[in-house]
Amino acid sequence: MSRLTVVIPTHNRPAMMQEAYGSAKNQAEIAIINSGDHTSVHASLAKKVVSYNYIPERDEGPSVLSWLVGVAAARTEYVTILYDDDALEPEFAERMMALIDETRADVAFCNGTICRPDGTTQTNLQIEAPRGVVFRDQMIDAIASMQFTVTPACCVFRRETVLDHLHPGRIGRMPRGLAGPDKLLLLLALHDARVVAWEPASLVQLRAHAGSCTCSTPEDVLTERYRVAVETYRLLTRGRI
Repeated sequence: MSRLTVVIPTHNRPAMMQEAYGSAKNQAEIAIINSGDHTSVHASLAKKVVSYNYIPERDEGPSVLSWLVGVAAARTEYVTILYDDDALEPEFAERMMALIDETRADVAFCNGTICRPDGTTQTNLQIEAPRGVVFRDQMIDAIASMQFTVTPACCVFRRETVLDHLHPGRIGRMPRGLAGPDKLLLLLALHDARVVAWEPASLVQLRAHAGSCTCSTPEDVLTERYRVAVETYRLLTRGRI
């Protein structure tokens, strides 16, 4: 039995969803939460995964409710949340679980590669540290200061940690949409961690496209959402950072 569940929230992206699922299916158990249309693609996938749930939501796309449903359905100790337009590298689970076993980390991060429509790429996290245990405050500062993609796909969490932070009193009070709550989830998980581990290799493809947060959300909106996430984190942790 796998020790990792990949939670995939999806909304009206059947082709990309197939690619996200395909990147994870041989590495972990899969939980899919569909907040968009029922399609033949989703109907076929529902028979192949550990958990498949449909949540009728509005046109803006999935909310953190979809994360909560997926993580709650997981049967494993560890989870990661993969957006339906991103993909895991084939060695993601093997390397991340090995890192956790070696360091006894409560939360482990890896790097990712932002893949833009024009063919250019960008490293997601600019952190100068070797593979292994890193200072928690170093990771908190790095995540808090980021003004672009912040994705939980680059993180393996303990399932119970994510459940603790997804209740309505915390992330549930953030603005709708995943930009903002994603940063807050990472910060809160780091705040609670006794040991944090870092894998500098890029193990996730973060695909920027016309419908992604990276490309479709105005920069000032993203900046404001991430500012709110950091302020909410400070409020919940009584001023840390």
